[in-house]
Amino acid sequence: MCCWGANSTVGVPMTYVSLTLCLPNGLHMQNNLSERVFGGSEGLVRLARMRSKSGGSIVEAGAALAFLLPLLILLMVFIIQTSQYFIIKQQLAYIARMAAKECANAYGKYGYTNIKSGALHNSGAANTSDADYLAIVNGIACPGVFAVNSGNANIQVNFTFPTPGSLNGSYVTAQVRYANGPNLPVFPWNPVKGGFAVLNFSGITVRSSATWPIPH
Repeated sequence: MCCWGANSTVGVPMTYVSLTLCLPNGLHMQNNLSERVFGGSEGLVRLARMRSKSGGSIVEAGAALAFLLPLLILLMVFIIQTSQYFIIKQQLAYIARMAAKECANAYGKYGYTNIKSGALHNSGAANTSDADYLAIVNGIACPGVFAVNSGNANIQVNFTFPTPGSLNGSYVTAQVRYANGPNLPVFPWNPVKGGFAVLNFSGITVRSSATWPIPH
């Protein structure tokens, strides 16, 4: 003959539940479900500790994220700025070669010696007030990098004559500076203007130069 019995403490839910199995000859077996579910009072303590550790882990993860996120932003900005710098510099090198070539050909091949200031066949800077020189440098453009009619302000041209009065070994040097403008990428780019770290790229200027021999 078997019988099942269940007792629970009223007012304390899920605190103590027991089952008694009645067996013949007075044998019985008791299964304390509270110990199996919660492991008794020790189980409740372990459960509280687990929840405490879980909460502490979340707080630590949040603190780590709050610290690493600004660093990741700074790294991203640095990578973008560096890549943009070298791309612009490469394009400016092409523009510098173009300016040096055009001025060298105008002076030596076509005889526009008035584009240089100073005595004939003597080293000197370009004549920035000459109409022919302005037509050359202001006509140079590169989409997305260098705007038309900006050459006189951002291109510096110098003529070098190793032997005064002679074209032997003479050459033209052109240096180009990048300047922000309409339809041009903003450089330097500074999206982070506050917080624990302030990025300041205002002192960065992209320049490229090139030389071209004066034909004769």
